[in-house]
Amino acid sequence: MERYHDLNELIADGGATCKLCGQKMLRADGCTWPGVYSRGVYYKRIRYGEEEFSWPDEHCPDCGAKLGHFHHINCDVEECPICGGQLIGCDCGLEYTDDAEPPIS
Repeated sequence: MERYHDLNELIADGGATCKLCGQKMLRADGCTWPGVYSRGVYYKRIRYGEEEFSWPDEHCPDCGAKLGHFHHINCDVEECPICGGQLIGCDCGLEYTDDAEPPIS
């Protein structure tokens, strides 16, 4: 685990590492994991800028994802694709996945 003496040092190194995609959050366009499962059903994650509410910035103010890219894990801004609430605090029982969307049978 990386150790930093202060916040400026962490930011200069690209920020925290996303525990899903392994990228530095402030250097990556966004997370690469496209979906979540809830009770065996696959849902596409909502990309930054495609939420029901609009954000004026080109980058997510919490995780740094660029417009049109997925938020990094534990982002306060990410919207739940099921309930529409804040994903980090909803009760939808989501599990992130790097699976592409399953084909419709």
